[in-house]
Amino acid sequence: MSWKTSNRRSISASTLARAALRSIPSKAVGAAR
Repeated sequence: MSWKTSNRRSISASTLARAALRSIPSKAVGAAR
């Protein structure tokens, strides 16, 4: 069960990382404007 929880955590972390990477450029563009 531990590997399942760890896998879920890694997936959530990857999704959060992707969302952050997408939000960073948008914020940079907004700041540039």
